[in-house]
Amino acid sequence: MNSKLKKILASLVVIAVLFGWYVTVFGIGSVNSIKDVMKFGLDINGGVYVVMEADKEDIADLSSQELAEVMEQTRTVLNNRVNAMGISEATVSLEGNNRLRVEMPGVEDAQEAIDQIGRTAQMQFLLADGTVVLTGNEVKNAAIDTDSQNGGYKINLEFTAEGSDKFAQATKKAASQQVTVSKAFQKANVQKNAVIIMLDDEIVTAPTVDQTINSTTCEITQRGGGYSKEEASTTAALIRGGALPISLHEVTSSVQTATIGVDALNKSVVAGIIGLGLVFLLMILMYNVLGLVADVALLLYVLIVLWVMAGMGSVLTLPGIAGIILSIGMAVDANVIIFARIKEEIAAGKTIRVAVDQGFKHALTTVLDAQITTLIASIVLYEIGSTSVKGFALTLMIGIIVSIFTAVVITQLFISLLANSKTFAKNKFFGVNEDGTPKSIIKKEFKFIGNRKIFYCISAGVVILGLVFSVVRGFNYGIDFTGGTMIQIKMGKTVETEEVKETLAKYEMKDLSVVLSGDNKDEVIIKTTNALGNKARADVVDSLGKKVRC
Repeated sequence: MNSKLKKILASLVVIAVLFGWYVTVFGIGSVNSIKDVMKFGLDINGGVYVVMEADKEDIADLSSQELAEVMEQTRTVLNNRVNAMGISEATVSLEGNNRLRVEMPGVEDAQEAIDQIGRTAQMQFLLADGTVVLTGNEVKNAAIDTDSQNGGYKINLEFTAEGSDKFAQATKKAASQQVTVSKAFQKANVQKNAVIIMLDDEIVTAPTVDQTINSTTCEITQRGGGYSKEEASTTAALIRGGALPISLHEVTSSVQTATIGVDALNKSVVAGIIGLGLVFLLMILMYNVLGLVADVALLLYVLIVLWVMAGMGSVLTLPGIAGIILSIGMAVDANVIIFARIKEEIAAGKTIRVAVDQGFKHALTTVLDAQITTLIASIVLYEIGSTSVKGFALTLMIGIIVSIFTAVVITQLFISLLANSKTFAKNKFFGVNEDGTPKSIIKKEFKFIGNRKIFYCISAGVVILGLVFSVVRGFNYGIDFTGGTMIQIKMGKTVETEEVKETLAKYEMKDLSVVLSGDNKDEVIIKTTNALGNKARADVVDSLGKKVRC
């Protein structure tokens, strides 16, 4: 690539960084700022999450494959119910092999929401006039298969003996087309000869019949191309769901107000800005013009990470912000390795241009090794971690991939321009003294290799102490591991920890933790290993409310 083209590309990068940050902060035209575009988790928006576990008695005799199928079926039913409640950005996800985590951002009435998702699902088969002809309990199974006649996929239903008789009578009546379509079904364009399958008052599908079906099985097909595999699988799962095949009990729940989440977000952003500013300053002090180049690359890096997450529709959580900040450290580390190698090459007596070329070549393997090993760890975390861990792992993955691009491509573009510049191709601009010795803020040298035996002993001692304490004292597990309840409340006035504990003493909560937050200490975070039910949660909030009014 010739020098002129490099200058053009470098100018475009600088313009893109300046313009991109303006749009990110303020927005422009129809493009909103990143704060308005980004989706936030309930730890920022506020809301409710609840972790439910399958009762051991219900799953004791199931194989691992059967358990996976049952849990996926239950997840589909709960997801359908949450969506029907109209909760924006609500999610239902599997945790482990026997738990479901339901997150409902923006929900204020925790009791009503948890009651709604916890009730038993009702699967019904109806005629067009609204007559119920059989229930989900009379459906043995629903599976998908390829549809050779219409193409795509079809759904195969299997009934119990009693269900088969009821279905035969229903199809006989529907096929006669003597059924009057109810007003509710008229709005949904249901036909006279339809048999409607409904879950929680929502139509799953409404296939039509032309004749009596007197069999323990039947097929649901779609003329003109059949169902897609995804549509057929989802519909079959919903039909299998009827009444939930297993009982669920609540093991962990959290109720958080939006004000606490926004406060946490603002503080995280401020902390991130301060940290990023200190990194920028340190890079300039340590590496002069090279540090300035690194700062431009970092600004572009943060910009890309934020908009990639927004474009993917990723939900940003507080652990996710931690992942972004950590990946910034990884991006800085890549630049430090490259710059250190370049300084070493210059100190060895090579020209600036040769030192830059050789420094990049020698540092590239180290940079890629460090980034790829961290990327592998983040992928593992994402695959097997819980929801909050997934948020951290996703942002870390995105950050690592972007940091490789900015360090290898953008940084190299700018440094190669400096190396070919008559003005900047000098030792002082590359963090090296005129005599060829590297500049350093800290003059003292630490002889780690010379004193390696001492440092080996110190490291071994720290590891051994850590192992001893972990065995003797054990770990202090949070409610993510033990199960329990977390309630976060905006009190509206300054409160003391002891008075909150006194108010809660009558509830005999195990491992009670009360933390005050907010600038005025008016926000209370309560954690207990007790899995409080809806009524108990409401009583706790009411008791604290009365305490505030006193």
